[in-house]
Amino acid sequence: MKSRNKAIIYLRILLVFLILVIAVTIVTFFWIRSNEQDKITESLAFLKVKDRNLEMMEKSFEMLYEADNDFWLYTLTYNKQYFQEYSDDINALLTTLDSLTTSLTTDSVEMLYVEDASENILKKEHISASFIHMKKLTDSLLNVAVTMDELGFGWHAQKQLRIQQSYRTRMEAQEMRLILTNKALMEDLKEIMHLLNQHVEKRNERIHHDTHGTIDKSARTLNLTSLVSLGIVVILLLLIIITIRQIIRYQKYILAARRKAEEEAAEKSRFLAYMSHELRTPLTSIVGFTEQLKHSSLDAIQEKYVSSMRASSEMLLITINDILDLSKLDSGKMKFFVAPFNPTSVIEQVLNSLRPAAEKKGLSITLNKDLDDQVVLAGDEMRLKQLLINLINNAIKYTEKGSITVTISIEPRDKMVSLKVQIADTGIGITQTHLKDVFNEFSQVHEQSAKKWIIGTGLGLPICKKIVEEQDGKIWAESLPGKGSTFSFVIPYEPSKEQIIESKPTVEGIDISIFKDKRFLIVDDTKINLVLLEAIFTKWDTKADTAKNGKEAIALISEHHYDMVVSDVNMPEMDGIELTKKIRQNPDREIAEIPVIILTANILQDEVEKFQQTGVTDYLMKPFLMIDLYQVIRKHLTGG
Repeated sequence: MKSRNKAIIYLRILLVFLILVIAVTIVTFFWIRSNEQDKITESLAFLKVKDRNLEMMEKSFEMLYEADNDFWLYTLTYNKQYFQEYSDDINALLTTLDSLTTSLTTDSVEMLYVEDASENILKKEHISASFIHMKKLTDSLLNVAVTMDELGFGWHAQKQLRIQQSYRTRMEAQEMRLILTNKALMEDLKEIMHLLNQHVEKRNERIHHDTHGTIDKSARTLNLTSLVSLGIVVILLLLIIITIRQIIRYQKYILAARRKAEEEAAEKSRFLAYMSHELRTPLTSIVGFTEQLKHSSLDAIQEKYVSSMRASSEMLLITINDILDLSKLDSGKMKFFVAPFNPTSVIEQVLNSLRPAAEKKGLSITLNKDLDDQVVLAGDEMRLKQLLINLINNAIKYTEKGSITVTISIEPRDKMVSLKVQIADTGIGITQTHLKDVFNEFSQVHEQSAKKWIIGTGLGLPICKKIVEEQDGKIWAESLPGKGSTFSFVIPYEPSKEQIIESKPTVEGIDISIFKDKRFLIVDDTKINLVLLEAIFTKWDTKADTAKNGKEAIALISEHHYDMVVSDVNMPEMDGIELTKKIRQNPDREIAEIPVIILTANILQDEVEKFQQTGVTDYLMKPFLMIDLYQVIRKHLTGG
């Protein structure tokens, strides 16, 4: 079972780990893809963005072109609007170059060309002004010459023409300088454009290279991640398959072990039932006939022999009961019956029954009570008696001299109350080494004194421990060698409001008047048991017929009227259970309602449940005393 649980835990861990790995892989994959995709998108978007410096250079060319056009239009028309536009274009061009200067580093080559271009623009503006001035003078002289020629001032005209020619020559020189300046300016701008384009190309090439590198790196990362994830998944799947195979193998082992355990448990139950029957049946005769002898006339020696026989039979019965009780506790078949009881009365009954054994050894028994005598609790009275008898018997057994003190108290516990009992003795005590093993099965803590002390099965204290713990209680021991031991237990009970009417103890003489005019049928396959029961019923002066099995009993019931049937449970041909069924199924109502008392040596709970389902009126455990049989018969014969 532990291996199965461990395998299931491992499987769950592997599944959780697999889910986590897959989840992390997926998240990592999407994160890498998203991150690298953002980088790629950013790089590609950056490539689409036009370079600001190139934009300014394009504007510079446009403004220079517009300025030239406006300049030549002005020289032809002398329209001031064109000159104003020319001046605005030149100023805008200078402003653009200044802006370009701020975006470039001071030690770059472009910076030098920009500075030269700015100087050429200023130079161009100066030359343009001179050119306009010369153009205006030339045009003025030409006009004067034409006028003088029309008026007949030939020599004046020639003079003006020479002057005009001179200005014309100078104007052409200025025009040439202007053209050269424009050419130089254009060369500067072209060089700036070329350098900027080179920078843009290098930058784009670098971005392109980085983008390809990012894409390659992302692809490699994704491939590696995929391979690693696939490898991990494959490994985990293999581990899961191996684990599942192990679980299946373990389950097969567990099922086989379970079947074997069930078979062994069934065999154990059959063995216990058989042992119980085989031991209790002869023990019933021993106890019964010993009791009959005890009530007969015996001399001192015979009385001693009978007492020894009875003590031996009681020891054997205790051993059998211990083994069967332990078996029922281990199998979980022991049930606890809840009924009202008076704890003070229970303890006093136990002490009264055990006090003679203590006094025989010269021991005193003291009861200390810390509770109201009228307190009534709801629980299993018989199991409490079993605990007390076992623990007090142990105290008597292992105490040579001194006293035994029993202390009982009650403490509130939520809606329940805790019944605490302490049994303290002045006996031989237990060493601390052995104290921890005192509640273990078959444990003997006084092996060195085996000849001196009466050693039992070693099952009494383990049974006490199981009985206490099955009722959610606690038991423990404290001891000092040579000083004595104290055994304590606490059991929670529900308080009961019912009143307990104490039954008066049965007088030693049995009231045989209840058997007057009554007829019994005794059914048992063991002759010695029939002899014992016949002797008991003869002592009660009542008629009892006998049958060896259920078939004989059915035949007798059909011929005679019986007030009660007392039958053994295990018999050949027809057992006590089948006999009870036949009686309950009889169409004659008087026969069907005959009380049936079953005598059984098997105290397993499933047998008790079978009795109840069959319609058994009551049952009595073997071996039993005459008074036990009397009380059961009286209970169902007289209704109380």
